Amino acid sequence: MRLDLGRLDRQTEVVSDRRADPLSARPRHFPNGGAMKLSFAVLLAILIAAGAGRLPQASAQTPPASPEPVRPGGLPANYRWIIRKEVKLTPPDLLVGAQVSELRQTRGPQIGDWMVCLKTTKDNAVVYFPVFFEGQAILTYRRAIAIDDCQSANYSPLAMPAATAKKPPAKRPPPKRN
Repeated sequence: MRLDLGRLDRQTEVVSDRRADPLSARPRHFPNGGAMKLSFAVLLAILIAAGAGRLPQASAQTPPASPEPVRPGGLPANYRWIIRKEVKLTPPDLLVGAQVSELRQTRGPQIGDWMVCLKTTKDNAVVYFPVFFEGQAILTYRRAIAIDDCQSANYSPLAMPAATAKKPPAKRPPPKRN
């Protein structure tokens, strides 16, 4: 049996036998789908190589890492007191009845090491102010933007100190007459 390879047409080869009927020539794919299996294997190898560096590598010897390392500036010890003392809003009564979020680390383009959000009302609208700390000092504060995520924070009262009533001047004893 002698085989003649005919023309290649769209990744198929036409095999014909001269002794057989010319109508019996049939298109036949590459043996065992070779081209298809090869392209699938290459694609699979590329996907595996691309994802290999992204797999979590957990072992019994290494403890899980904390979500974020503590920054060197340290936590502001009494950030509520620092806010009451140093944040000056216009009008000043915006801090009366204000609420403050819990201290959290800054992220992305935010400045400083730590931040809290102040929540207050102005003209019957809720207004948020992030306050940025570095160490024990306030760097800056401003109106909140989307990255600050102040709307989703949990708040508790800032608790402004009660205004102290001024003591009347002490009465002086009447001058002595000689």
